[in-house]
Amino acid sequence: MGSATRAQERSPHVAPSPLLPGQREPVSATTEPTLQTRVLGDLSWFLLGWGRSDNRMEESMRSKNWLFMCAAIASLVLLAGQAVAQQAPNPLAPEWSQKLPATQRFALVFDGQAVLDKETGLVWQRFLSDSLLTWEGARVQCSYEDTGGRLGWHLPTVEQLTSLVDMSRPADDIKLPVGHPFVGVATGTSDPADFYWAATPYPGVPGFALTLNFLIGVMSLGGCGVGVNGCYMRYWCVRGGQFYVAW
Repeated sequence: MGSATRAQERSPHVAPSPLLPGQREPVSATTEPTLQTRVLGDLSWFLLGWGRSDNRMEESMRSKNWLFMCAAIASLVLLAGQAVAQQAPNPLAPEWSQKLPATQRFALVFDGQAVLDKETGLVWQRFLSDSLLTWEGARVQCSYEDTGGRLGWHLPTVEQLTSLVDMSRPADDIKLPVGHPFVGVATGTSDPADFYWAATPYPGVPGFALTLNFLIGVMSLGGCGVGVNGCYMRYWCVRGGQFYVAW
């Protein structure tokens, strides 16, 4: 009997042992499964072997490790994406350092009665009045405006008013971005009625304030002063941003 056993050990053709119920057939080195196959296989064994106490528990634990590893990788990818999103600038957030086309820059607000400028965060009246007021009258009028059912309007400063100017426009075109949604902007140049008051006093010239003509696109001196008997010009009210009047 001992010689028979030794002969069996020397024989290269040994009959494989019968598989136990639920036992997987060993894989040869030439048919090593791919990573995807291993993950899917381990996951299936994990689901089938959860809570069992037989010899598949070791494989089930290995599947749990795979599952935890995949969850950890997914979490790291998600956190990395969130970090990049937080660092990347939002192209539509109000930011004075960016330039946006009119289709992205302006948005109608207050039931279409006003316009949000996404470059500056300022809200402008959409429909401009053709009424003419003195500088002091324009300041008072803007404080009474309730465009879109909201108060808080004021006469814009020189920085705010000129932020709308687009000097890349042709000389005979209004100096506002192409596709702007504003209605009623004055387009002449020869009459005081074609100029808009700014809240900023003219530097070094007491009693005078700056004005803007949108066809020319540059600021100028309100030629007849800002007092009660001064010039009558147009006004365009804005909401938000700083406001100052100082002589």
